[in-house]
Amino acid sequence: ALPSSPTMVSPSDPFAPHMQMEGDFEDLLIPILHKGKRINAAKSIIASRQRVSEQIQSFSESLFRFDNPQPYPVGLESSLYELKQRLFEQGRSK
Repeated sequence: ALPSSPTMVSPSDPFAPHMQMEGDFEDLLIPILHKGKRINAAKSIIASRQRVSEQIQSFSESLFRFDNPQPYPVGLESSLYELKQRLFEQGRSK
């Protein structure tokens, strides 16, 4: 679960100032199986396509313009970034 005000780390520049994000958030990775047992139902391709379409329509038009489009901020939530770094370091030490 995400904290109520997550901190986002830039994957391309982890030394850049971290951004406090506000608004509605949701986990993007919803597990379907755990230890070989189904724990959630998989969404149909039609439902997934509809969800993506609705989300894209909610974006600001400034993201889609050809002249001077606004950047869309992306990043990793800080605890996910820290996990990625630990796993990377473990892999390097082997």
